[in-house]
Parts: sequence; C-alpha cells; structure tokens
Amino acid sequence: MTVMLIGNSYAEKISQGIVKIMDGKFKTIHLVYKPYCSVFPGLSGDGKGGCDIFENLTVESVKLVQPDILFISSKFHIFPAIQEPITNDTANFDNATFLIQSALDIYSNFTDHIIIIEPQAVFNHPIAYHLAKSLAGYEDIHQLDYSIE
Repeated sequence: MTVMLIGNSYAEKISQGIVKIMDGKFKTIHLVYKPYCSVFPGLSGDGKGGCDIFENLTVESVKLVQPDILFISSKFHIFPAIQEPITNDTANFDNATFLIQSALDIYSNFTDHIIIIEPQAVFNHPIAYHLAKSLAGYEDIHQLDYSIE
C-alpha cells in the first residue's frame, strides 16, 4: 500500500504520527508539504511564496504517485477565500467551496481514499516559547501550565 500526506506546516507536524500509526501497513509513504500553502489550487490566494507553483506540483505529485490513501492536513483559516461568505446553494458554490471541491474531484481520479484531517488544534498562547525558556533555565518549568479548553 502506498500512502501520501499533503498539506502545509500542519501536515509536517503530524507526519510522524501518521508514519507511526501506519507502521507496517504501507510499502511507501510520500510527504509533500510547504508552510503557508494550500494543496487546493487557487486557495492560497495571490501566489506569494511560490504557493501557486506548490499547489500545481502537489496535484502532479498525486497524479504521479497515485496513492492508495491520500491524507490532507492543512489549517484552512489562513487562506483569504475561506474568510468569504459561504453558500448552501450547491449549484452556485462560494469561491472556497468551489476550489476545494474542484481539487477533491481531481485528487479522487488518482486515489481510492481521501482522508482530510481537520480541524487542527490552535493555541493562542506561546507554549513553545515558554517551554524553550523553561528548558534553558530562564523560567520555572513547574509554572508552565496551559489549559487546552
């Protein structure tokens, strides 16, 4: 079985977990991710940072690999089109829904299973910053306590 994980930095963050839970269940795993970029062509917006190129290369990669399982992991709220009003009218999709559905239609030609991992956990406090300071001895690690409620 061939597995592929595509997405932005959130895909990178969960890649080791995917590898661990799928251990022994796949022949190869392909990881394709780029921070701040979408895997749905057109969703990243203005193409800054090479995201437009990445989006198209991701489609081509899925076409080339044709994985048995395609995992998609991305934090969608960072893309401008997601902030636009949505519609329930399936005959007249809003821009974000149209772009996502179009990409899923394309991806489904090259894989049997698509798993979208969403939502992603977001913390509004700098856990990594304070953990690093605590480990370096600049803050008391016993005072490092964050609720995820």
